Amino acid sequence: MSDLRSDLSEMESEPFQSSGSEYIVNEKVSESDDTEPEEESAGSVPPKGKRVKANKTNKIKDYFIIEQDPKSKKTTDKQGKCTLCVVKNTVLKMKNCGTSSLRRHLQAKHTRVYENIFGRSSPHKSEAEASASSNRRSTITNWLEKTTSCSENFQQDKFQKLLVEYIAQKYLPFNFFEDAISGKMYKFLNPKATLPSRNQMKSLTLKTFAAAQQTIKSFLKTCNSKISFTIDGWSSFNMKGYYGITAHFIDKNWKLHCILLDFVPAHGQHTGNAIAKLLQFYDVTKCIQGITTDNTNSNFTFIRELQTHTSEIDTKISTLYVLHTS
Repeated sequence: MSDLRSDLSEMESEPFQSSGSEYIVNEKVSESDDTEPEEESAGSVPPKGKRVKANKTNKIKDYFIIEQDPKSKKTTDKQGKCTLCVVKNTVLKMKNCGTSSLRRHLQAKHTRVYENIFGRSSPHKSEAEASASSNRRSTITNWLEKTTSCSENFQQDKFQKLLVEYIAQKYLPFNFFEDAISGKMYKFLNPKATLPSRNQMKSLTLKTFAAAQQTIKSFLKTCNSKISFTIDGWSSFNMKGYYGITAHFIDKNWKLHCILLDFVPAHGQHTGNAIAKLLQFYDVTKCIQGITTDNTNSNFTFIRELQTHTSEIDTKISTLYVLHTS
């Protein structure tokens, strides 16, 4: 009995020293069985013991609705619906009940919540983290390698056709691409691109227009019905007068077509002669159903000129004159 008392007195006199491992063992026993595995987050303060880690995991789950993954047969595969995403219904996969995807979502989309749980990220990264981050980033070399195929597939003729369409739709002059900055810009986009001069641009435009005329001419030959024409005068930006000639007809499928044939410059009485020659060029003088014009003198000349060219036709050309009110 005296020996036991001496032992107790010795234990009370000696100070208790612990490295902390005793607490960690006790914490492990007190943990619940459903604690999810989690990998260390980049830049966060390393946790001291599993109690701190489990607390952070539980805090992460507070912002998600955890459910069973319907696409997985494993009971350990879950999915989490973010309760902070109001507009978009965000559902994240949780393989083996892991919360890494949830943590990354909070770090990317809800920074304040993430910092409340893990604290602010350290501005200094380890060499391994920096190396992994640089591998994920796309470099200018990788970008140039991807664009090499685009440069190899470049076709100058298609590029020139697009330039003609661009000039026509934007009402631009033929010398629009002759300035130095335009050349630098297109060379930056593709070193193989060559911009045409004003004379080349004019030649390309006339060539494209001639090809479009032949396409329209071939299409009009397939028309089995009569064709009605409207002739309307208008002024360009530089106040030059033109007459637009449009053909209207219905095909065999009862689909209405309205095709602009050409713009004829307004030159007084000579305009009627130019319009008559245009209809002859498209070979549609035998298909005329009616012509709607305004009551200018050039249109009277056009009708008389057209009658001289179509005198051999038995059918009578029906002409409707309407007052141009615009």
